Amino acid sequence: MDNNTNTGFIKVHRKLLHSSFYNRSQYVHLWLHLLLKANHAGKKIIWNNQEIELQPGQLITGRIKLASETGIKENTVQYILKFFEKSSMIQQRNNSQNRIITILSWNDFQKFNNEITTAQQRNNNGLTTAQQRNNTNNNEKNEKNEKNEKNEKKIKSEGEKILNFDFVFEKIKAKFVEYIETKKKKPTQKQLKAIYEHLIEISEKNTPRAQKILDQSIRNGWEDLYTLDNHKTKTNGNKPNNLSNLRQAATNIIQAATSIAINE
Repeated sequence: MDNNTNTGFIKVHRKLLHSSFYNRSQYVHLWLHLLLKANHAGKKIIWNNQEIELQPGQLITGRIKLASETGIKENTVQYILKFFEKSSMIQQRNNSQNRIITILSWNDFQKFNNEITTAQQRNNNGLTTAQQRNNTNNNEKNEKNEKNEKNEKKIKSEGEKILNFDFVFEKIKAKFVEYIETKKKKPTQKQLKAIYEHLIEISEKNTPRAQKILDQSIRNGWEDLYTLDNHKTKTNGNKPNNLSNLRQAATNIIQAATSIAINE
C-alpha cells in the first residue's frame, strides 16, 4: 500500500447521509475507499509513457484493483464509477492498463485539512507565545527579585555607614556633625556616642562652650576634643602638652625670682 495514502485522515461530510446512494452499501464503500486512497499531496508518476504529477485528490487505479481492494465485483465497480462520474463526483482518464480518477470535491476536503493544520499551528503558536510570555514574566520576576535583593543589600550596607545623631542636643548638632565629618576615620555608632559623652563632660553641659570646643578641634584638625585653654598648644597631633606648660611656667618663676634677687 502507498505510504502517501496510509497516513493522516479525511473529511466525511454528514451530507453523505442524505445522498441518493447512502442506502446502498457498495456505493458508500467504494466512495469512502476512493477518498482514502486519493493523494493528499502532489506525486510524480509515469502514465502513458509520460511523466505526469498526480494532484491532491487524484489516484491512479483500475477496475480490477478496486475490486480486489474492496471485495466488490468488477462489473459493479465499473457501474458505480460511471454513476459517480455522471453525478459530477469524479472524473476519469482511462488507458488500456489503468485509469486516473479525480475527486472533484477534494478541494473541500483539502481546505478542511488546511484549516485543521492552520488551527493546530495557531494553537501551537498560542502555546509557544504563552510559554514565551510565561518565561518572560518569570525572567522579569527573577530580575526584579535580584534587583530588589541588590537594593536591599545596598541599603543595608549604606545604613551601616550612616550614623544616627538623634541623641545629640539640637543646639550643637550641626557643629557636632561638622566635626565628625572632618575626622579622617569615621567612628562607629558606639564610638560616636562616646565622643558626644566626652564633649558633654568637658563642656560641663554648657552649650556655648561645647560649640567652642568643637570649633577649636575643627580649626586645628584635631581627632580628639579638648577643654578650652588659651595657653595650651597641640603638639605633633597629640593632646596639648600640659606638662611642658607647667615646666615653662616653673622656669619663668625661677627666672623672675633670680632676677629679683640680683637686683636686690
